[in-house]
Amino acid sequence: MLNLALISSAGAFIDGTDSFDIDSKDGDPTLREIPIEVDAEDLKYAARGYDPQSVIEDRNAQIPIDRLREYEANSVIGSLNQVWWSISSYIPNARLVADELAPKLVERLSRQNIQAALLIPASRLCHQTLGIIARAIEQSGTPTILISVDRKVTDMVRPPRTEYYVGELGSVAGKPGWPEYQLRILDETLRGAETFDQPGARKLAVLLQQEGIQLPVVTVHRVLVRHGLVLDQEGRHPATRRFERTAPNQLWQMDFKGHKGPAVVSTGPLSVLDDHSRYALALKQTGSTAYEPVRELLEETFQGCGVPEAMLMDHGVPWWNGQAPSGWTRLQVWLMKQGVRCYFSGVRHPQTQGKVERFHGALQRARQRADGHQWLSQTWLDNFRHEYNQLRPHEALDMRTPASVWKPSLRPYNPDPPDWDYGPGAELRKVNGEGDLWMENRHWVVSRALASETVMLQRIDQRILIYFCNTLVRQIDLAAQRSTAVERWDPIPNL
Repeated sequence: MLNLALISSAGAFIDGTDSFDIDSKDGDPTLREIPIEVDAEDLKYAARGYDPQSVIEDRNAQIPIDRLREYEANSVIGSLNQVWWSISSYIPNARLVADELAPKLVERLSRQNIQAALLIPASRLCHQTLGIIARAIEQSGTPTILISVDRKVTDMVRPPRTEYYVGELGSVAGKPGWPEYQLRILDETLRGAETFDQPGARKLAVLLQQEGIQLPVVTVHRVLVRHGLVLDQEGRHPATRRFERTAPNQLWQMDFKGHKGPAVVSTGPLSVLDDHSRYALALKQTGSTAYEPVRELLEETFQGCGVPEAMLMDHGVPWWNGQAPSGWTRLQVWLMKQGVRCYFSGVRHPQTQGKVERFHGALQRARQRADGHQWLSQTWLDNFRHEYNQLRPHEALDMRTPASVWKPSLRPYNPDPPDWDYGPGAELRKVNGEGDLWMENRHWVVSRALASETVMLQRIDQRILIYFCNTLVRQIDLAAQRSTAVERWDPIPNL
């Protein structure tokens, strides 16, 4: 079971203990080991290079202890380590980090039997510090993931795994007082820790056992080595646990299979996969990425399998419009009317959709078979889907098949859904034909895809949050007179 470590460079220390020396020329290479039971009110911050106001207001903006404990309680992660590690926010001497601080952290993590580490910088310089530390931890055999809001510095250090998003220094783990936003950042970050697995000796041993042939795993491995069939994984450190939903149909992943080789078709088949069970709900060559054929396939899937709570997609057509400021499309609106929350992977981060990518990897390997040239025929795709769901054991499922884990959703598909019930007392407005709202004596941009639709307003001080169905789609800042799209959309609380 995963034991997740948290490493923060916000310069946190327990009130009454020694502070970090942020005035030293080379920086302070010491660390603090802080129990997770320590209350936020008992923490102080030696801050340099960032404004500590957000973390003082809400510790989870930089040190998401409460959010990770929620994940632990909901079995999203196995366990959060009982202590977390705090380092100085100012260590300009990179050699000091590599030679002194990083080895100390590696030793502490080894002593605690850590199986994965989450690193969260607070300042620009912290991105360099934690990038160096992440590389040292990975070299010791423990996978890491670093949250970054500064791509330039991160790209210079090149930590092994990074989840980048447009955020702010001092609140890298999410804006203070907004737990839904913090959870969304963590959710996408932890998905970035997923690695691409390959079938190996253990899986083959199970398949042989099903055929009545009993062989130890070590014997199967030796045979693979003898025939040169073991993939070289030098320098790769597979994650010991994959981050996933706790039950079927909480999240489906969807993507088109990229086509390699001669351009016989413009796009490969469309795949829909359940996040929890890896069950392939749909695999079909639609022949196009246009709205209608994709909607028809999803409608057919919803009728046979029920409707999921949420779907994860990349920034591609037809679920994303790269020409629109908000990215909204007709397909998103259609999904949300069914109560499906739409999530999107990080740009140029296919690992965010790790499960569907691994599914496509298995499909690509199957194309090497004698009948692989027929892979675009629906009969070939149906046979592969049956094999993947019904016959192949999966290591991530404790060698069970996806079909033995998945079950249909209890949420039925309604081809003509009623108007969304926002609850009593909700402030509702109708978007005009141009995708705007008239409010506070001016027009505010929402989305042309939501033209003539009804949305709900939620007022928080000088901010107005705009929801369509159960998805936050826009945020209006009255003080700054600005309307901005929301990159990570969250469900309406308590709805």
